[in-house]
Amino acid sequence: MAWTITPEMKSFFKSITSVKSVHQGLSNYPDSPISNIFDFFYLSLLVGLHQNQKGEIDNKNLSEDENNNDNSKSTVLKTEGIPDNVSSSFKKYINAIYISKEIVNEKVNINARSEILRFIEDRYPIDPDTKEVKMSKKTIEDLNAYAIGGFKFMKKSIEEKPSDLLIFFENYFKLLR
Repeated sequence: MAWTITPEMKSFFKSITSVKSVHQGLSNYPDSPISNIFDFFYLSLLVGLHQNQKGEIDNKNLSEDENNNDNSKSTVLKTEGIPDNVSSSFKKYINAIYISKEIVNEKVNINARSEILRFIEDRYPIDPDTKEVKMSKKTIEDLNAYAIGGFKFMKKSIEEKPSDLLIFFENYFKLLR
């Protein structure tokens, strides 16, 4: 799986994260709950899904190095799955929210069970070799777009780069109401 973390996300979260490759020792919160680079994506994704905001991904400036310190490049996180600290909620809630949003956005007939099942099977196909449910390429692209859109919405709504963790979360939770 490939999750996109933009330079703007890194810059925005820099003073409230404990991710050393982002703040280079200058964090106000070395024990921040925003403790890995995937958290930037996750927080942005929640806002994007809630606000139904999708953004464009700039594929020209991608780096596949998670510890990329080049602030002009987006980081693509290549993972085998979802990081452990959010795996359970991602599987339970994010996938459900995503499916419900996309069923509405794609105008799937909610009165036709077969259409809903076809839609879900398209977005979450079963791997024929392992028999595991996997995210499709389209699902991953959509989740990245929701994260980019959510980040842009968050950045516009919060206006200033956060420097205080409590104030950030107070403003952040207002976006999810």
